[in-house]
Amino acid sequence: MIYYDHSWQITGSVFPSAAKIALPSATVTLLLNLLTYLNIIPPVDWLGVEGSVFWDSSAWTGFSTLVGFLVVFRTSQAYSRFW
Repeated sequence: MIYYDHSWQITGSVFPSAAKIALPSATVTLLLNLLTYLNIIPPVDWLGVEGSVFWDSSAWTGFSTLVGFLVVFRTSQAYSRFW
């Protein structure tokens, strides 16, 4: 078993690489959402009335199916590598 000296380790971690991609995207999304909420910029046409694309059940069904498949696939791969 591997024992670590401390609980937080940045060296050799994937977190800095993932943060370089995720933080700019999250910042742009937050800024656009805030500007739309404050009516500084108008909502985009593809959102429809009151953001109806977010309430469409087929979009959420497809997304949740994809995420579920990916989680099962990754778990299966990890399990097969363990044994």
